[in-house]
Amino acid sequence: MTVLLLLLLAIISFAASRWWCFLPRRPLPPGPKPLPIFGNILQLRREDPLGTLSAWTKTFGPIVSLKVGARTAILLGARTSVRDLLERRAALYSSRPRLIALGGSGLDELLSVFMPYGDRWQAGHRMRLPLLNAQVPKASVTLLDASTTLCMHEIIQGGDIQDHLSMVPVRLFFSLLYGADLDSMTVDLIREQRARFERVIRSFSPLNVFLDLFPVFQSVPGIMWVLRQKSAAMMDESARETRERVEAALQHPFWNFAQALHARQPTHMAQKDFSFYLMELEMASSITLTFTLCNVVKIMLAHPEEMHQVQTEIDGRIGSSRLPTSTDLPHLPYLHAVIKECARLHPMLPLGFLHAPTEDDVYCGFRIPRDALIIPFQYALNTDGTIYHDPMRFQPRRWIENSSLPAPAGFGFGKRLCPGQPFVSDSVALTVAKLLWGFTLQDGGDAKPLLPFNALLMQQESLGHVRYACRSLTHQLTIEREAAKASFKTGPALEEICAMLALK
Repeated sequence: MTVLLLLLLAIISFAASRWWCFLPRRPLPPGPKPLPIFGNILQLRREDPLGTLSAWTKTFGPIVSLKVGARTAILLGARTSVRDLLERRAALYSSRPRLIALGGSGLDELLSVFMPYGDRWQAGHRMRLPLLNAQVPKASVTLLDASTTLCMHEIIQGGDIQDHLSMVPVRLFFSLLYGADLDSMTVDLIREQRARFERVIRSFSPLNVFLDLFPVFQSVPGIMWVLRQKSAAMMDESARETRERVEAALQHPFWNFAQALHARQPTHMAQKDFSFYLMELEMASSITLTFTLCNVVKIMLAHPEEMHQVQTEIDGRIGSSRLPTSTDLPHLPYLHAVIKECARLHPMLPLGFLHAPTEDDVYCGFRIPRDALIIPFQYALNTDGTIYHDPMRFQPRRWIENSSLPAPAGFGFGKRLCPGQPFVSDSVALTVAKLLWGFTLQDGGDAKPLLPFNALLMQQESLGHVRYACRSLTHQLTIEREAAKASFKTGPALEEICAMLALK
């Protein structure tokens, strides 16, 4: 009897599985018909790839399926779809897709921004979260004020304005991370961070991208071993540079972030992984802030009337006898409006960071496959005509006239939301306020346009063409006076931050 019952159950299970296999599958979201082999890649207009993607979201709706080579991508072109999937279903959509460019280089194991969602990512996130909450920027205003004042003093001495502006985030975060004095850091640190960033970008080599688009070639004997060996040397060099700084910071007489993080380091975390967590903080702070500052400056040069209006607002609040401080920022609404409008029209990552579902899902009746490339299309979100009137026009006043407008989502979504947003916002606002308070800026006329596909991946700006001069002798003397009396020693400020955050 038992044997017959088991046999019957086996037959029923087999029949059910066959029935399930032959059920019609739910369709993917609508999208443009892909070409054989290449998918939709060749259908992007080379002169305006973002425009092509935006047009598809208008034609096919807020969720669009694409074929990128052999892989499925889901383009999210409306805030409703982004909110529904990346926030309300964050438990399912907080991972990153499997990419050879990341796995082959080890980036998906070493840098949390690329890590799949899981225990490893959560452990690192918990370790860093207390140091990246909303209270830290408020506690760090002394260091931010000194760092931006030192920047203005260096600008009046001449040189590349982009290097000078880049030193603000480097000085601020290296002082917090390692206890380094602000005036002990040089432009060599900027070059080191740029070199590191270029190493990460090289992970997305044509060969890696080809293997991601056409995974069948990953089975070619030896090809993955070659990629991993090449990437290992590159990543080890980056880890060594950070490890030396960490070792010095742990012996530093004053409290610093490295010491606080080390005390919270999970017991199972290797020292190499710990170094990479700090390296990621270095890169994220310096690259993100530098890009944001350069974008704001370059866009304002294209809209001089808006720049002059910000200067008028600053002059009315501050005058010429002192530099702006953090306490002035709440009283400069037009400055904040200009910065928001720059971020809206020119996001650093127009396509956002890729997400991936950890299992198959259904949304609005459409099938979303596991490990699909989920693209939160930031550019489309920021230029949605149903939310922003005349969306392609640079119009900062929109933020003052309608304070309920959704801010540009440049820091991610859901559980992958970057916790460093308050740092970036405060640092950019104070740096721009001091820069426009003290200097006139002009476009030298030799700016190089972005290549279209660079713009698709990252809106990188250069300020090599910018000409600048102090607004008056009074402004110059004020900068020199305030720089002379400022303290660039970080120890007392760090101990004060530690006490405010109750981290000892």
